[in-house]
Amino acid sequence: MKAVILYENPDWLPPLVEALRAEAIPFEARFVHRSCFSLAEKPEAAVYINRMSASSDTRGHGESLVLARHIIDWVEAAGLPVVNGSGALALEVSKVKQYAELARAGFHVPETRVVVGGRSELVQAGNDPTLPFPCVYKYNRGGKGTGVVLLRTREEFLKFASEADIPAGSPDFTHLLQRYITPGRGSYITRAEFVDGKFLYAIEADTSRGFELCPADGCDVGSATGNARPLGASAQGAVCAVDARTDTPAPPGHQALFRLCEAPPAHLIAALESFVRAQGLRIAGIEFIEDAQGTPYVYDINCNTNYSPTVEMRHGLSGMRAVARMVGRLITETSWAESKAQERGARGAP
Repeated sequence: MKAVILYENPDWLPPLVEALRAEAIPFEARFVHRSCFSLAEKPEAAVYINRMSASSDTRGHGESLVLARHIIDWVEAAGLPVVNGSGALALEVSKVKQYAELARAGFHVPETRVVVGGRSELVQAGNDPTLPFPCVYKYNRGGKGTGVVLLRTREEFLKFASEADIPAGSPDFTHLLQRYITPGRGSYITRAEFVDGKFLYAIEADTSRGFELCPADGCDVGSATGNARPLGASAQGAVCAVDARTDTPAPPGHQALFRLCEAPPAHLIAALESFVRAQGLRIAGIEFIEDAQGTPYVYDINCNTNYSPTVEMRHGLSGMRAVARMVGRLITETSWAESKAQERGARGAP
């Protein structure tokens, strides 16, 4: 039996492939974009790994998430395991669902307003005198921090709503207006990584140069001059960490985008560990920010998590090796269950 990786972004594939090879786990990578399949057929017996991203439309793969959802439903109905299956995919593509589930579990989440529509609806929301500022605008279905903009005043917001390419923005026409939580520890937010329902480690990410904080897209992209890019702007010329050399010394004046969080709040980590298990998330990167009073606000769940190679090499960690070991165990369990089912079928046992 093997693992089957469902993916749409080839740039994010190599770390998982290398980890599976290192653990001697057989696998097949299947690109998911446009295709057809018959529901009358049974899916191949395997352990499926969902590596689909909410940002697929930014790479011209708007159909990928739709097809992936159908494939995962088909595989799960056949009783086969999917690492981060339909429940995880539903969370991945909807921050509204994330916040509802987090709030139900007792976590603090930033005050958020949901706007469905386009420019006129955003202008109407911006004119609401109760809308708090500073305000963060983000897509309900984002990924990589795409589309996240910090707007400090109502005037800034209304200018943005009037001029930005709103209709071509959020892929599900859902926009979120969120109260900005001022970080209590400089400009850093924290991202906790979980594999197989257990806490692995946490990193801190510097938001002073923007919100596009995917570790695989901008790991350790620093500024030799110390000039920060505008909040919400893209890191032009950033080197993808998947391909970045992690043994090259940083240039003078360089400030790391990511660093290991040495002492994440233990009570929060324990609560998040319980949350990911209750949600059936085999893999998750959950981001939170602590305000000036030390209150943590959880604001993002990443079910297609990437890991910072610079942080991992510096501290002897490997998120993907942990994922690969989990997949190996699931293959053993699934193979055993399949063989027992075949034995019962051969004996005619119920």
